[in-house]
Amino acid sequence: MDDEIVSFIGLTALIKRSHNSVSAKPPLVVIHQLSLSLYLMTQCQIKLRHSVTSLATTIDYVQLARFNDQMLRRVFDGIVQALDDRGCALLGQHVLKFAEQKILRYISASHKT
Repeated sequence: MDDEIVSFIGLTALIKRSHNSVSAKPPLVVIHQLSLSLYLMTQCQIKLRHSVTSLATTIDYVQLARFNDQMLRRVFDGIVQALDDRGCALLGQHVLKFAEQKILRYISASHKT
């Protein structure tokens, strides 16, 4: 994992822990494999300076994954709520949104030059 995602997870764990001060254990952080893979793919494409067309395809994948994650959260609402009540941090949506914002910033910056 890269430093940005590790920092993101660390901040989330600190925030969750401060909200759930009863437990001395650190919170369980859950990131779906698809979310993490799309984030890492985004990072690789940006660092390797892929074309805007390639990044546009990736942003379509990210948006589809965000939609699917939202639908699954609605279907499994009880399970998601139970995990949240136990102090679990579900970061799939946040990681996907972060990847989407990175792509949009990169595309915007590449059009300026």
